[in-house]
Amino acid sequence: MGLPGEMQLNEFGSGNYNMTLKDNPEQNHFGNKCYNNIVGTFGNTFGNYLRQLTVFEGAQYVSVTGGNSTSAYVQNAQILNGTHGSDTSNKLQISFQPNVNYCQFAGLKSDGNLRIWTPADGA
Repeated sequence: MGLPGEMQLNEFGSGNYNMTLKDNPEQNHFGNKCYNNIVGTFGNTFGNYLRQLTVFEGAQYVSVTGGNSTSAYVQNAQILNGTHGSDTSNKLQISFQPNVNYCQFAGLKSDGNLRIWTPADGA
């Protein structure tokens, strides 16, 4: 695990590895079997079975739903800069589609609503 910056109040489940937390991460919660993830934010909660997830700077107060088994991971997903909920008690719920090989992105639209999409689909 790469752990630069201040680390406070983090909880990690079992089977997590190759996690990089940057720039004062605090109050992050990771479920089980999460790996190859990069997180540069704080106040977030991550479910189980997540891999190759990137959470960009400025994404905070989000709760990411994970996969449901070792054969149904959420993978190849990115949460864009500025995607956020209100506070630790009002986190933005993000549910990526599990068990897919394509890239998924989550971000806030200009009207403030969450959008989850696949850039290669052109929509």
